[in-house]
Order: sequence, then C-alpha cells, then structure tokens
Amino acid sequence: MLGIFLAILALAVIAGIRVGPDHEHHKPRVRTGSLLMLASGVAAMMTISTLLVVLGHLPQTDVGGLAKTYRMKLAQHTPDKVLIVVDGGSMAARGLDGEMVSKELTSKGVENTLIQLTFMGANHTERNFLNEYLLENLPRDHRKNIINSQIVFLLEVYSGYDLNPLAKAHENVKAQRVLDYLSPERARQAYKSITENQDGMSRAVAPFTPEKIRRNREIDADVKWATGLRKMEIFLFETGLSNFLRIGILSRRDTMSATRGVYGYRPIKAQREFDFVPTESVLDYFSQQAPEADFARNRLIEERTPRFVRAWGDDNSARVIYFSTPTISADEVIHLNGVCSMVRARNCLTYDDPSLLASLNDKKYWRDTIHLTSEGAPVFSAWFADELADSLVEGRE
Repeated sequence: MLGIFLAILALAVIAGIRVGPDHEHHKPRVRTGSLLMLASGVAAMMTISTLLVVLGHLPQTDVGGLAKTYRMKLAQHTPDKVLIVVDGGSMAARGLDGEMVSKELTSKGVENTLIQLTFMGANHTERNFLNEYLLENLPRDHRKNIINSQIVFLLEVYSGYDLNPLAKAHENVKAQRVLDYLSPERARQAYKSITENQDGMSRAVAPFTPEKIRRNREIDADVKWATGLRKMEIFLFETGLSNFLRIGILSRRDTMSATRGVYGYRPIKAQREFDFVPTESVLDYFSQQAPEADFARNRLIEERTPRFVRAWGDDNSARVIYFSTPTISADEVIHLNGVCSMVRARNCLTYDDPSLLASLNDKKYWRDTIHLTSEGAPVFSAWFADELADSLVEGRE
C-alpha cells in the first residue's frame, strides 16, 4: 500500500514540474497546483486513517488491549501499595501468572498492584511503545499515585530480544502491529542500536539478507551484513513513513471504548515437538559465561533501566530486577548470566534453584525449550512469588 501511495505522489510531483523553453538555462519549477495536490493527498490519507480508527474498522493489536486492561488497574492503584511492572515477551506471557504472584505477595504482607505488560513476539521496540501508550494522557491523580509509590520493575531477559530490537518485525512486515509501533524515531533508535554493534547484533540483519546470499559460504560475512543492512534500511524507511502518515494504522488515542481488554498472562497447553533435557543439567549452564560481543555497546540492555525509570516517574528509588522464566536452553541460561553480570547480580532473580528445577523435571511442564505450559507456569509462579517477596522485604530493611 505504501509503495502505491509513494508512486502516486511521485507522479504527481513529476507531472507538476515544468521547464522553460531553454531547459539548459532554466531550473525546473513546480506548479503551485501540484504542491496543493500533494499536500491534499497526504492530508486525505491521514484523515481516512483517523476515521477508520474512530469507526473501529482497523484490527486491534495487543498493545491496545493491554493498555486498556492495565489503565483500569492503574486507576485503582493507591500509593500505599507497591506498584510492580512486568515487562516481557512470550516467555513471561506463557510462564508467569501475574495474578497468582500478586495474590501470593499480598498473603505475605506485600500489598501491591501488578501490571503485566507481556505478550507474544514483543521485541523491545514494541514494548517501549506499549509503555508510552499506556502512560500517555493518564489523569493527573493517577500519575501522581504512580510517582508517589514504591515501584518495582521486573524486566524479562531473553537473547532473541536483547540482541535484536527488530525481532519478529521481518515476519510481520505488513502486520498492523509493526506499523503501529515502528515510528520514524523508534526506527532510528533501532537502527542505531544495530549498527553500533555489528558483532552482537548480526542476528538483527540476517532476516533481511536474501536466503541465497545468507546461505552461501563463499560470500564474506561483511558482504552479507551490508546486503541485509540495505534491505533493512528500506524496510525501516517504508514502515516509519507509513507510521508517520498514519497509512493503514489507527492512532488509538481516545478510542479505548472500542478496544477489547486483554491480560498479560496467556497460558497454553499445547506442546511442540522438541528434545526434552533433564532440568538438573540446567544448573551446569549457570557456570558458563556469555560472549563479550553480545554486551559490548548493547544499547538495548544499557538503556533499559533508565528508560523505564524515566517513563514511570523519573524516581531513582525505583527497584529494577531482571529475571527469566525457566528454560532448558543452554544458550538462554548463558545469556542470562551475561546480563546479570552486566547489571550486577543483586539486580537479578535467577532460577538456579535445584528444588524448583526438580519440580519442573517433566516434559508436561514444557511447551518447548524456553516456554512453560499451563501446568508449568503455576509451579514457577509460586516459587517466583516467594523469592520476590523475600527480595522486597529485604529491600525495606
């Protein structure tokens, strides 16, 4: 759709250019009518998109549903409660029952409001958008309650997102959600994060590299990177421009009444075919260190804590805890080790507990090597609530 629109605009401009009789000595001049037509076309597209939003004819995204649900919870929050914000993708969405954790904390004397901002396929760029969208235009008294609260951020660790700000974007290139979150500014930030760390962020560019080039072992890695980067630049430009012009997307500001609320916890029963690894072996993975390249100049990790603190109140007293739901993947455990080393271990809540891993030592608890099923999630959630309660109580002392 964007390509067609840009072609029409280009033809309009070309048609409006006229050259004097001596074209060698006269610069092209653009007719005023053509400029008006160009401006009218842009305005019309933006107006049509806005009307589609208001009328509810555009598809809903998880961002809109989560924002509606948790704005309602924030409206009920009071400063005497701990405000807990969970940020994550599918691992936490499948494996962490936020309502269960909240109730367990309350039973242990930690009154709280838990906001679970987790959903499938959500990279850091999209989750940044969710936080901004959730918090914008909040009533002043709600914002005041947040600022005056003790805030705890629970930030999920997963290599697929920590090493790729555009994870899943190539799979949903024409999807509503990508057009929603990938504004020109977010596209610029993602591009900067990737190009500043070629070694650590190579997986971000690989999906944009044509398969015949990516699989050819005779082609140099730098050539593959450059080829994929050019394709990615085109993708970012087109998507960012679509977002800016509101072509095919709905700015859901002030249209919450038409949005269906959804929750961050999405349990699932179905399993995929995978090789189950006894959970006791996971303990060995915690002794291994991640590659330094993954964390050198990694803006996604370096800027994550200050970004959350600023968004939710610019309060340096906020507590930030990095965590991961259990996995039986060596790569993910090693990545978790690396993040915890980078942010200091005291800011991490890791699952290297033999009793927890023993209780999950059955394939029925696992959807695959990194996701828990609806049977595994309660086991982990109960353990997590205990650990979190102890950590919060210690923090008060």
